[in-house]
Amino acid sequence: MRAKILLLVCAGLVACVLFIGARGYGRTTWEYKIPNVSWLSEEQLNELGAQGWELTGLTFDGANTHYYFKRPK
Repeated sequence: MRAKILLLVCAGLVACVLFIGARGYGRTTWEYKIPNVSWLSEEQLNELGAQGWELTGLTFDGANTHYYFKRPK
């Protein structure tokens, strides 16, 4: 009897998780920013951070530095 109740509770939890996941609840959507600049100063980076942008990547191709930012929509 306890096993049946436990199985039903687990099945109910799985169904809730699948339903919520399918509806997109709790899912963060992002917007991205890739500024077309060769260099950002500390002050510029702090300003972007104050606007909610998070630096997530940085690449250098020999001539330019590419900055990749994201923030929640």
